Amino acid sequence: MDVAYHAVCEEQADLVCPSDPNPKNGWSGYDNTNPASCDDAWGIPTPISYAASDEMFGYGGYQNPNGCFGDGSFIPDWGMAPRSMAAVPSPASTYMIADYGRELIESNWINNLKAANYTRVTNNSAPAGGITADNTEPWKSAIQQASIYRHQMGSNIVFGDGHAKFRNGRTIHAGDDWEDGFHAPDGNIPREY
Repeated sequence: MDVAYHAVCEEQADLVCPSDPNPKNGWSGYDNTNPASCDDAWGIPTPISYAASDEMFGYGGYQNPNGCFGDGSFIPDWGMAPRSMAAVPSPASTYMIADYGRELIESNWINNLKAANYTRVTNNSAPAGGITADNTEPWKSAIQQASIYRHQMGSNIVFGDGHAKFRNGRTIHAGDDWEDGFHAPDGNIPREY
């Protein structure tokens, strides 16, 4: 029992960033104290500081009695299935796993990647819309505060091809022109999400 307990504790510790002030925050999917809540819909509560991209790992699950999602069994209905690296248009510029303020990286909620500690500081999700939200209060003021960023005003990101690097929050894009509000100089939408 002691060996198994230590293995679980060490495994959980590996999912916590030392710069995350509250990896047990409900926005990370940890808090299951409310039985009617969708928190911890994916399994045993585990303190976690990171999230995986729905573009890479898929998204979906059966709807349980609480209205939450589970094992991916209804992906054919409206979810997204996991993708192979060959099926991702630009794996070297596709966000796969990163510091994040919620439990799943989605392009619509890119601000939770720009400022991964926002949920921990405010107990609210960062607003949707990426750059389109940057001139709207209270987000406009919030993004000036160093406390909402996890690492020197940015996040560490693992990309679809396996390489990792730090990105400043202002250089993190959703890969969706509606979210980002601009096209790249060559007219193409950045393939980052």
